[in-house]
Amino acid sequence: MDCELELLQSPLYNIDNLRDEITSFLYKKRLDEKPGEGNFGSTEECYQHLVECIHQAAKDALGEKSLRSKTKPFLLE
Repeated sequence: MDCELELLQSPLYNIDNLRDEITSFLYKKRLDEKPGEGNFGSTEECYQHLVECIHQAAKDALGEKSLRSKTKPFLLE
């Protein structure tokens, strides 16, 4: 159940941008730079750090997708 909730809260990224060679290079570069070396007390802390680095690299290089509602808003007259 926690995994489903985590997926719903995760941002969506414009992965179509990876088709662009420059954007793909930028994403890979960000992934190389972000993690760095750290002193982690546990495997879970290391995992969380890596997840945050991946999200930040994706946000920086790809941008986030905005979700559009599939229903049309009502117009009040």
